[in-house]
Amino acid sequence: MGQRKPRANWQTTQLKNANLSDQALAVVNGLTAAIALFANPPIIPAALQSQLNNYNTALALSIGGSKQQRKEMATQRELLRSYLVTNGQYVNQIVWSNILIGQSYVDASADIVSSGYILGKQPSPVGALPVLTIKKWGSPLIGQLHVQAIKQVGARAYILKYGLPGTDISTWTSITFPSTRMRVNGLQSGLAIQWIAAGVCSSPERNFCSIKDQVII
Repeated sequence: MGQRKPRANWQTTQLKNANLSDQALAVVNGLTAAIALFANPPIIPAALQSQLNNYNTALALSIGGSKQQRKEMATQRELLRSYLVTNGQYVNQIVWSNILIGQSYVDASADIVSSGYILGKQPSPVGALPVLTIKKWGSPLIGQLHVQAIKQVGARAYILKYGLPGTDISTWTSITFPSTRMRVNGLQSGLAIQWIAAGVCSSPERNFCSIKDQVII
């Protein structure tokens, strides 16, 4: 079974009050520092900080306070939590879009951490990802390749390998994708790049079968 793509954990319902404050502050600082990557969060860091301040004030007043003050704290907590959910979903969208164009899971995970969010738990065993079996491909734009893979039962991600014909496969580039449809940009035009897919074949290349050479336009 393959590895699920990394995600920001925005499930904050179970966080204790003080821990929710800590998580929100981490996201404020993270999104502020990583503005180049996360340029347009739905809740900008300043607005998130303002709501965090409101929550912290309400939390302090609720300790030993009246029923109304405890109710106000609960209201401010829910609003802060909703802000974290909204921005967490945005972070995931940005990261997953980058994965689709070739970013590795390791780098994507680092981007999530840079946003201030905690990585979601890995819900499936982490092991070798299947090298995809290519169904069809095309090169509609200069330096771009579109690939469609045959779905493998239980696979949640696929590895696409490519390199120049005749070179050592261990030196080839590997790209991880979370789905059977993928796009690769930035390839050097005019090169015959040999793509490989999983399969049983007679070649000595460790059970990889070459499909064909693809000349990138």
